[in-house]
Amino acid sequence: MSATTAPTPAATPAEGGAGQPSAPDRLADAGRAEPQSAEEHDVRPEAGDVIVSVQPEAGLIDADRAELRAFLVAAYAPHHADVFSRHDFWGGPPTARVVARDRDGTLLAHLGFSLRTIAVGGAEVRVAGIGAVATHPQHRGAGLGRILFDRLAEQMTAAEAADFALLECRDAVVGFYAA
Repeated sequence: MSATTAPTPAATPAEGGAGQPSAPDRLADAGRAEPQSAEEHDVRPEAGDVIVSVQPEAGLIDADRAELRAFLVAAYAPHHADVFSRHDFWGGPPTARVVARDRDGTLLAHLGFSLRTIAVGGAEVRVAGIGAVATHPQHRGAGLGRILFDRLAEQMTAAEAADFALLECRDAVVGFYAA
C-alpha cells in the first residue's frame, strides 16, 4: 500500500492570540505538505494506494457528515452503532479528522482529534484528544490505522499544535493500540 498526502483544506480562521495563527490554522497549513513516500508511512505496497488527508471540522458539509456516520456505523457495528447513526463523532466535536481513502474516494479509515488547552499545575498544556478511530471492516489488517496515526503525528509536530496526545478507546481494544 502506498500512501500519498492530500492537501488539507484551509481551516476556518480562529483566534491564535498575539497575531499568531491558532492551532487548527497551523494544522491546516502543515497539511499542505508534498506527497510522501510509502516508506515514510510504514505501509505495504501490495495492499493498494491510499490517499491520506486532514479535514478541518469547519470545512465539513452535510454530505460529508452523512458519509462519516454511515462509515462509523459500519466500522463500529454492533458496538456503538446507535450513537454513530445520530452523530459523526464521540463526545465533543473534533477539531479535525484524519482520513484515508482509496483512489476512487471510498472512505477506508478515520480518526478524529480535538485540540484543547488545559491547566496542569498552573501551567497551560496543549492536548490533542484522539477518538473515533475506525477502519472499515473490509480493510482491516492493512496498516491503515498506523498510517492515520503517523499522519496525525506529522501534523501535530509540524504545526506545534499539541504538547501531549490522549487516545480514548474501549478497554477491549487497549492491547491493539499498545502493540
